[in-house]
Amino acid sequence: MQKRIFSLITTLVMIISLTGVLPTVNASASDAAVSYKSFNKTYYSDSGKQICKITLKRPIIKGNKKSYKKINNYLKKIQSEYVSNILNYAKDIAPDSESYHVRSILKLTYNKGNIVSIKETYDDYTGGAHGINLIKGYTFNLKTGKRINISKVSKYKTKIKSKIVSKFRRKIEAYPDNYFEDALQTVKNQRIKDYNYYLKDSYMYVIFNPYEIAPYAGGVQKIRIKLR
Repeated sequence: MQKRIFSLITTLVMIISLTGVLPTVNASASDAAVSYKSFNKTYYSDSGKQICKITLKRPIIKGNKKSYKKINNYLKKIQSEYVSNILNYAKDIAPDSESYHVRSILKLTYNKGNIVSIKETYDDYTGGAHGINLIKGYTFNLKTGKRINISKVSKYKTKIKSKIVSKFRRKIEAYPDNYFEDALQTVKNQRIKDYNYYLKDSYMYVIFNPYEIAPYAGGVQKIRIKLR
């Protein structure tokens, strides 16, 4: 039965180009034109039990520039890997025992001066007491298609790290019981190029996800810093 169920499910990996184009976001002369692609599908066992649900949405930078295609392929690959992982997980364990899911919503939050920034809201459930809930940031140079580390978009340049540490220090010292004992050291040990961040309006948001500096119950930990 497992083979029959997943002979249908695994076809999703072949459709990862996704379907369902939403209206284009209006763009100024210096902004990129963007549309969105979505995919939503629920899978069932032969007995009618829901075994897997996949929800995806991602922006598409419109145009034929190589740099745009590079960004689009990067985001597409991220979601393709999520799909492959959840399907393999559901296939490897008893599909009639629980219902699993993965949801990845990539939303454009900044689109100015040849820079685009994308916030991902991600969650999955693959069994256990609770699922995983994360926020991830991806910021790109539209001219090159490459990701930009946080020092390249901050007015503080390489001093951005001390600003991040200072902001998190105040949060941690105000509510020490909400954080792991080594939370501040974890923030300090992070390399500038590895900070998880996204841009929105006039701010950059720096993120630490559950279990990085605080327990799951504490949720996502973030600070914001003025861009200019």
